[in-house]
Amino acid sequence: KAASEGAEVVIVSAQVESEMAELDAADKKEFLESLGVMDPNATGLNALVRASYKLLNLLTYFTTGPTETRAWTITTGMKA
Repeated sequence: KAASEGAEVVIVSAQVESEMAELDAADKKEFLESLGVMDPNATGLNALVRASYKLLNLLTYFTTGPTETRAWTITTGMKA
């Protein structure tokens, strides 16, 4: 039904997220590969955030200066 309505579906496994939270970067990569996931940004919370930004028409705009770097959430098409 989601596809017929043009809706995006994000699957999040609490068990997988919980197990990944306890792993270092190398083990996390190996764990995801064992699950058949090649893109770590396409899983769980990362996928949920990306889908939410897309649905809400948002982007992240980065600014950097001598003492700090900031990330700003802006609406797509917004002028600086």
